Amino acid sequence: MSALSIILAVTEEGAYLRETVEAAIAASQGCGVDAELIVPVAAADADMVQQVLHGCACSLLPCNGKSLAARWNAGAADAAGQIFFSFCMRVLSLRRTG
Repeated sequence: MSALSIILAVTEEGAYLRETVEAAIAASQGCGVDAELIVPVAAADADMVQQVLHGCACSLLPCNGKSLAARWNAGAADAAGQIFFSFCMRVLSLRRTG
């Protein structure tokens, strides 16, 4: 089980998505933290996001919800970590579970 679950909900524009995913992976590895990266995305955008993130060490999670909250909730439900870090380019939140 990962100690940290990073949930990166894709915004409508998806700007800097690959760079953000790569930075999150590098930061967790640089800190020596066992982390999983979950990218919840609207099901309609899943193919495009999969192409953008091809080769990245993350899990793509297609969701029915269009809102960021719905995607964060889907990512949290899928997460295995003891600590969740959910973010997009505009919002940061940290929540400890258990």
